[in-house]
Amino acid sequence: MISMRGTFDEYRRELDGMAFSPGEKNELVGRLSHAAAPRRARLPRAAVAAGVAIALGAGVVTAYATGALGAAADFLLDVFGEDAAQTQTIADAVQPAGASAAAGGLTVSADAVLGDDTHYVVVYSLTPDDPTLFEGVARSDEGTVLLDFSNIAIPENEGASGGGMGAYFYDADPEDASVQYVQQCWAQSEGGLAGTSAYVKFVDLYALDPETLKPVGEPLATGTWELEVPLDYESEAIALPVGQTVDFEGASVTVTELSVSPLGVLVSYDLAGTPDASQEFPQLNLPVFVSFADGTSFDATWAGGFGDDAHVTKGASFDRIVDTDDIVSVTVGDVTVEVPHA
Repeated sequence: MISMRGTFDEYRRELDGMAFSPGEKNELVGRLSHAAAPRRARLPRAAVAAGVAIALGAGVVTAYATGALGAAADFLLDVFGEDAAQTQTIADAVQPAGASAAAGGLTVSADAVLGDDTHYVVVYSLTPDDPTLFEGVARSDEGTVLLDFSNIAIPENEGASGGGMGAYFYDADPEDASVQYVQQCWAQSEGGLAGTSAYVKFVDLYALDPETLKPVGEPLATGTWELEVPLDYESEAIALPVGQTVDFEGASVTVTELSVSPLGVLVSYDLAGTPDASQEFPQLNLPVFVSFADGTSFDATWAGGFGDDAHVTKGASFDRIVDTDDIVSVTVGDVTVEVPHA
């Protein structure tokens, strides 16, 4: 079995870039209360990039409040927010995942999945046999529930050569006994992820100390939960022109793959020479920016990636669902590639 404390520290470092906005949460909760919504706690969006805002509309809130999008879409709206464009995208594309496992008095079920050929999001519900199990678990000021598994539960994808994940817990409905777990993943695989499956294993669930974010005492639930999550969706990724050569800190970089989708951005590139930089594995740090029609941008420079001295692939998930018509361009190094629109 993997050492819990060592792997937890490593896992937490992977999530250091994630932040949440309580102001956005409060605004959304207020609008929902006026729309007579059922009592569901709204999760602040994971602010992966600064300055990317979500506009809320009364019509969108009404659709959510009346359940018009269905339970699976509700969970994805918790994660990404509710502007009109992404609400329609979620309604069209989200799929109920339909996988579950039970052990140690706890059932873990995959409730919703949304993705493309490189990125996907899975929302799970953790439902205890004892309805009081999570009552004493601390909540952060930003709305997350301070829980974690003992292992780094990155899903394995069929044929994937590498990838990464960000994750957190939240409580979609404080009036029921369940809590939710979100995985925002990316992986590169031959032929793409759509239509394949993700295999995930969770081991031993712990409550965390709110000051140290370290596990507290014995596990809340002991066991292993293994799920096969079907990625049954259609990808809307747009492949962009490649072959551009840029200079990066003294190394010559040639772009070999570049794509955007409603969920994120992916770039692969070859390197000739080693970038002159002080960071560990500087080959990963090629600047990548996605520009949107509203004038904002998404910084994917520090995205997770993998590779070696000669070739790197890295990808990043946006902090919201975007309409690809609103993506203007992707800048890699000092070269800007426009996104074509029909």
